[in-house]
Amino acid sequence: MKRAGRTLLGACAAVAALGACGDDSADDRAAVRRTIHCAVRAAVVNHDPRAACAYATPAGRALLLHWYRLSYERRFRSCEDVVRFEVRQQRDDLAPALRRTLGVVGRVQVDGDKALADVAEEPGAQPYDAHVSLRKVAGRWLIEDSTVIPRGM
Repeated sequence: MKRAGRTLLGACAAVAALGACGDDSADDRAAVRRTIHCAVRAAVVNHDPRAACAYATPAGRALLLHWYRLSYERRFRSCEDVVRFEVRQQRDDLAPALRRTLGVVGRVQVDGDKALADVAEEPGAQPYDAHVSLRKVAGRWLIEDSTVIPRGM
């Protein structure tokens, strides 16, 4: 998976949680998948970074903002700024694929209130080399971190 592709998917997923897309606590793996798809939809299809960021845990938003500031040496003011930046950066390359697929979620492992999902931007992108960490808070899966968030350059 290209770094740029992983970055946009990670940025979208890193600011999502199961919210307006519904809640199915009976099937945590399905809920985790829907969380990631909802994140991508909010950012890439609906062009609504505020909605995407509203799905994140406070710690997840802070982590995203911290690493983007360090990695790009830009003064991102908010999670929404990061999402807007990534969507603009990838609008010709990755965004069309994500609009079609909403991201591909492979294996999901749930351990109590924590989950780890393997992700890719398109079907057939095996093996999955990107991961999204989620935490269940008040019955909702919230994104905490992702391996695709740049960690400095």
